[in-house]
Amino acid sequence: MPRRITVGPAEGSGVPRRSLTVVTLASSGVVAAAAYGFIDLETLLRATSACLAAVTLAGLAAATVLLEGRRSLRVSAAVSCGVVAVVLVFCGPFLLVPAVLAMAATAFAAGTSARALHRARRRCPDHSRAESVGRAGSPR
Repeated sequence: MPRRITVGPAEGSGVPRRSLTVVTLASSGVVAAAAYGFIDLETLLRATSACLAAVTLAGLAAATVLLEGRRSLRVSAAVSCGVVAVVLVFCGPFLLVPAVLAMAATAFAAGTSARALHRARRRCPDHSRAESVGRAGSPR
């Protein structure tokens, strides 16, 4: 998660208060929407199941790539990946929920990276000069 969300006022305590606040507010909004009838429980459960299956598929795909030198584990991860992909197909239109969440997360990450790059360039406006100066401050 982004640093400004994960680090709270009690940084030394190890409790990520901001991220817990974000999760609490988001889940409270979903519970309120379900309580007032804006979302029925079947829809909520199917959307949650689609998200869980998508996360499981992503983890298994990563395991398939990352398990080097362990052929049997890699093969079992690949087979499991195929099985979960079939299950995910049965989610039907609820596949849009994890897809939209993934696009939002990607857009947020891209925006965060762009802001960090902009801040770095602002700190060193003469970027070409900074790259051409060696450690002792003399040109290379």
